[in-house]
Amino acid sequence: MKRILVCLLAMLLLISVASCGKKVNTNEELTPEDVVVIDYTYKVGSDVFDYALLTTDTVAIVGFKGDYTPHAITIPSSIDDRTVTEISDLAFYYANNITSVEIPETVTHIGQLAFAGCSKLSSVKLPNSLISIGDSAFAESGLTSVKCGSSLTSIGDYAFTGCADLASLTISSSVERIGNYAFAECVSLASVSIPATVAQVGELAFYKCAKLASVTIAGAETEIGDYAFNKCDQLEPAGISYPSDSAAAAFFADPYKYDKA
Repeated sequence: MKRILVCLLAMLLLISVASCGKKVNTNEELTPEDVVVIDYTYKVGSDVFDYALLTTDTVAIVGFKGDYTPHAITIPSSIDDRTVTEISDLAFYYANNITSVEIPETVTHIGQLAFAGCSKLSSVKLPNSLISIGDSAFAESGLTSVKCGSSLTSIGDYAFTGCADLASLTISSSVERIGNYAFAECVSLASVSIPATVAQVGELAFYKCAKLASVTIAGAETEIGDYAFNKCDQLEPAGISYPSDSAAAAFFADPYKYDKA
């Protein structure tokens, strides 16, 4: 079901691009003629980055073509004196020739399915400038660790779902929302600490994380979505830490929040 949902989202995005062009953010400086989709390319060695104008001063990476040999890539921070501020939907979708990616300290948003299906992608450097990660952005990729930057506020639905090798996760104290299914079926993840800044953990957020044995929830007011920790085979009540007994009691009293079955 997860793979079907990811594929359906990709198809809908592709149809949207084909029918009306890539969506770009604009400001008063650009005329309607400027906003008509005109893609450009920027070459670094054997790698070719496709990009589009967002404003007169900023661009988004919208696609990638590179050497078929698996290799590391560094996304440029600027292209032709314009700052790279976004990685668009599907930009690196199923790019199975990248093993690691360094994202510059200028990027504020990573779009839907941007790195989904990148099975050889084991490492990513998320910048402190990053504010949001879109739905399914790294779904079913080969990531082994994730460290959120200090400005990240939102982790989208399905953002890291199915990352079977993800064993280390650091959620920064800037994060406010963890989306539905965000880390579902991350079967190598053994522990997670959710900072008090997180207002909402989405439904099924850590569903079927088979090795998850330790969960620390720092905020007494953090809303835990239904089935957030369901079918986490190694997670016992003693492995879940809450800041107060009353918050813990409320959590365990609700069968929709935690159930090993």
